Parts: sequence; structure tokens; C-alpha cells
Amino acid sequence: MTTQISRVVPTDPSRLSDLFFQAGDSVADLAARREVGVDLLPTDLMTRSDATKVLQVLVILLRCAIRHSVPKSRIRMEAAAADPCLRLMVVTDQPFVSHRQLLGIFERFCRDANGRERLYGGSGLHLALCMLIARMIGGELDVTSPSVLPGGFIFRLPC
Repeated sequence: MTTQISRVVPTDPSRLSDLFFQAGDSVADLAARREVGVDLLPTDLMTRSDATKVLQVLVILLRCAIRHSVPKSRIRMEAAAADPCLRLMVVTDQPFVSHRQLLGIFERFCRDANGRERLYGGSGLHLALCMLIARMIGGELDVTSPSVLPGGFIFRLPC
């Protein structure tokens, strides 16, 4: 038996602000437990990418940023038009990954042996899964150098 997978491209644009606020709601408890502030910057930008998948990526990026942040730090999610795409950013007010971890951060089972992730568990699969979802909708993920502030994730989406 052959299974066919079709790619559905939504025709109705989604407001990025709505997706930001949904992502923020889904990580609010985790952020409160970790004492990490999350700022969601409103935007008028829209996307025609699959809103469910964009939301999945945003939630994973926010959760990873929160898990790797120290108490009292702040995380900001914002968007900008960057020809020919949209650039969504999850940035922190501090470095949140080690230089060693940066090299393979989107690889399966990537974990920082000395990082906070060891304290709280984690399989090292979230960012690899996030990259797969982003690529399914024509997007790409990147991470800024941990020595550069603000540090964080960049999610590029087609317009």
C-alpha cells in the first residue's frame, strides 16, 4: 500500500501577532516556573505559510530559549520584513548556549553536557524537529553566536 502525502498551502494569510500570542500562552507556565520574562512584540506582518506549523516552530523555539535561560532573564519575540522573506526572532538578553553546542544545535540528540538542560532533562530532539518543520513550509532556522547579544534564534519564512 502506498501512502501519498500532499502539501497543503493555505491561501488565507495569518497574522503573526496572533501566532506570537498563541505561542506565548502555551509557554506561560514554563516561563513563570523558570522566572523568565517573555515579551511578544506586536506586528502587522502576515504570513501565508501554514499557521499551525509556524506556531509549532515558535513554541519550540520559545521553550528552548526559556529552558536555557537563567532566572530573571528576558526573552523577546519579534518579526521583521526581510526581502524576500519574513524574519521571526526569539532573542534573549544573555548568551544561552555554549560555543560548543552552537556547532550542531539543530542536530538530533545535541545536548550541552554542562548546560542547564541536564538539570531539567531533555532528549536533544526539539531543535532538530523544529528545523524539519521549518523546512516543510519553506523556512530556515539559524542561531546567533552566543557571544553576541542579544543571542537567539532566527526563523526565516517565505513571504
